[in-house]
Amino acid sequence: MEYLTREGNPVPTKKVTWLSPSGEPGIVPFYTTSLEAAVELASKIAAMDTWAVAWADGKGRAKIGDGPYCEALTPAMALCISALKIMQARIDG
Repeated sequence: MEYLTREGNPVPTKKVTWLSPSGEPGIVPFYTTSLEAAVELASKIAAMDTWAVAWADGKGRAKIGDGPYCEALTPAMALCISALKIMQARIDG
C-alpha cells in the first residue's frame, strides 16, 4: 500500500496493490460475484472435499464437506463463505 498525493488535494489517497501468490502484482479476483473465481478459491482451500452450490428461493447456498450450509446473496458469495469457514475450522483444529 502506498499513499499518493495529488496536486490541489492536501489529503493523500491510498493505492493498494494486490500481490498474487507468486509475488507478482495482479488484480483481485471477483470472488463474491464470479462463480468461476469462487470455485477456484474453494478448490485451493478444500480440494479433496465434496462441495455443492445452489441457487434457491432467491439466495445462493453452498456447503463444503461436513461444514455448515452457508447462505448469501449470490452462489459465489455463499461458496466463499463456506470455504473460509472450512479453512477456519481447520486452523482451529
